[in-house]
Formats: sequence, C-alpha cells, structure tokens
Amino acid sequence: MTARRRLQNVRLEEERWNKIDAENQSEAEKQQRLMERGAPRNESSVPYNPLTLQYRETKAGEQLRYMDDTTRYRAAVRAENLRIQQTREGFNPITGQAYDSVQLPPKPTAPYQ
Repeated sequence: MTARRRLQNVRLEEERWNKIDAENQSEAEKQQRLMERGAPRNESSVPYNPLTLQYRETKAGEQLRYMDDTTRYRAAVRAENLRIQQTREGFNPITGQAYDSVQLPPKPTAPYQ
C-alpha cells in the first residue's frame, strides 16, 4: 500500500519536473528566436508620437484622431445642452447679460470611408 503510494508520488513528481523543464526549454527557444531576428527596440505601441503628441500618418493614427475628435465634439454638445437646460431664458437673471452659446467644433468624419 505505501509502496504503491510512494511510486505514484514519484511518478507525479517526475511529471511535474518534466513539465517545468519543457516550459524552461520553450522559454529559452523563444528568447533565442527573439535574439536571432532582432527584436524591435524602443518601438512605440501607440499611434501617436509621445514626445510631440502628433498623430502618426497611419490608419491607426487616423482612427485615434477621429475618436479623439468625436470625444471633443460630444463634450461640446453636452456642454451646450447643459447650458440650454440651466438657462432657458438665455440671459443671466442677476446681471442681465446674454449667455454666449458654446462654440461647437465641426462634426468629425470617419476616416477611410
């Protein structure tokens, strides 16, 4: 009984170590492939230049510009709606000055359509 259990534990331990060795071998092969092909260094993963904050002239850069412009447009529309809801008369009741409407940016158009 104890001999069978001991053999079973030995077999499980060997399987565990074989799995660990296979993972280490896989990681070593991956590192070797990266070294052979020359992994890109200092490559930015964002579609804009992080130093100048200029959008890149790629499809991803144009899509990011569109999403940012859409966010700005929606924020301006919300601000205008809030102004209308809060001041239906169109003027300040204390000073009597007319409220200026929020300047809406042009609605952005989707790139590559």
